[in-house]
Formats: sequence, C-alpha cells, structure tokens
Amino acid sequence: MPISRLKLSGCVNDAVKMHNLLTNENTGLIQSANAVQFLNKQAEKFKIIEHIKETVSKLKQNDTLTIFWSSHGARPESDEQELYLITHDTSII
Repeated sequence: MPISRLKLSGCVNDAVKMHNLLTNENTGLIQSANAVQFLNKQAEKFKIIEHIKETVSKLKQNDTLTIFWSSHGARPESDEQELYLITHDTSII
C-alpha cells in the first residue's frame, strides 16, 4: 500500500501544534509570515524541496533555518545509516 494512503492524523496534529507554538505572538520564536507548513496533500516531495531551496537562497549571514518534520521515516535494510523522510506522495513497494 502506498504510504500516502495511510492516515497519519497524529503527524498533522503534531505539525499544527508545533507551528502554533513557534508562531505564537506572545511566546513564539518565528513570525507567522516566515513560517510555512505543508499538511497532507500539500506535503509532496517536489513542493517541499523547492520551498527549502528558495528559502535557503534568501538566507543571510546569521539567519537560522528551522525545519520541523512531523511524518515517518524509513531505513533501507541494506544501509542502517541511511534515513529517508516520507512525504505525502511517497510510494513504497
């Protein structure tokens, strides 16, 4: 079954809560205009990679980039040192 068909509501809840915590007007560390979240069908590999590339290209010296990933990962049996992050459109056969 493709991973994208699995219900990962816990991951979505975690992502929303972390986004709200980080962008809270009183206690947050990030301005909401600078925070992006990809949920469910929005969390496709191409969209995420392109957004990261665009964001990195705009970073200036002493800027900080924070990525919070709430999803699943997978390790191939052939190499326990590797870790693959699972996006919404990932299909594992």
